[in-house]
Amino acid sequence: MLTALCKSLTLFLLLGIARNLASGTRELQEPPQGSADSHCPEQYLPPGVRGDASLLPVVLCSLEEPSLLDSAAQDANLVSFRVSYFAPVPTHKVAVRLVVNADGSGQVTSAVSSGTTTGVKRTRGNVSKAEVDGLVQLMEKVGFWSMASIDSPEPKTDKAGRKMIEFDGAWWMLEGVKKGSFHYVFRRNPKPSPVMEIGCYLAKDLVKSDGAAIPMPGCAEHKS
Repeated sequence: MLTALCKSLTLFLLLGIARNLASGTRELQEPPQGSADSHCPEQYLPPGVRGDASLLPVVLCSLEEPSLLDSAAQDANLVSFRVSYFAPVPTHKVAVRLVVNADGSGQVTSAVSSGTTTGVKRTRGNVSKAEVDGLVQLMEKVGFWSMASIDSPEPKTDKAGRKMIEFDGAWWMLEGVKKGSFHYVFRRNPKPSPVMEIGCYLAKDLVKSDGAAIPMPGCAEHKS
C-alpha cells in the first residue's frame, strides 16, 4: 500500500511535467504540500523544504528507503550516508545507502527502479573499513558537511523575462548522518563536481553486484 501511494505521487509529478511540456508552460509543479510525509511513516527532509528538492522524498518513499533524518534523531551513534538520483525521462530512480558499523566497516544497500514495470531491484553487501575510510576522507576533503543544502544559481529567462525550467536532466541528493546530526545536499543537473564525485563513489566503488556498478548516468567518467 505504501509503495503504491508513493508511486502514484511520482506519476503525478511526471504527468505534471508532461502537461507543462505539451502546453508550453515553464513552471515545474511541486508535490502536494506534505505529500511524502502524509503517506510515509518518516520525514525525509527538514520542514519547509520546497521546490525541486521536495521531489526526492517522494522518490525515496517509492523505493521504500528509510528516513536518515528520523534515524539521526533516534540513534546518536548512527553513521550513515546516502546518494539518491532521479531522472524523469526516461524514469530512473536510484538510492544507495551506506551504514557504518562500529568497527569502521560498512553495509551498503541499493534500490534501483527504471520505468513502471520492472519493479525495484535491490542489492546488499559488505564493504571494508578501508573503503568506508575512502568515502569519509573524500567527504571531508570536499567539505560536504559545510556545503549549502540547496544551490540557487541565477535562473534562466526567456526573451520576455520569464523564468525557464529544464524538464530533462536529473535530481541528485546526498545525505549524511553522524553524531546525531543530519545534513543533505541537493543539486539539479550538477556538472562534474564534489557532489557527483561522492555520489559516484557510493554507487560505483562500493556497490558490487555481479561485477557491475549501479547505473548512475554521469558516473561513467568517474575514476576510483
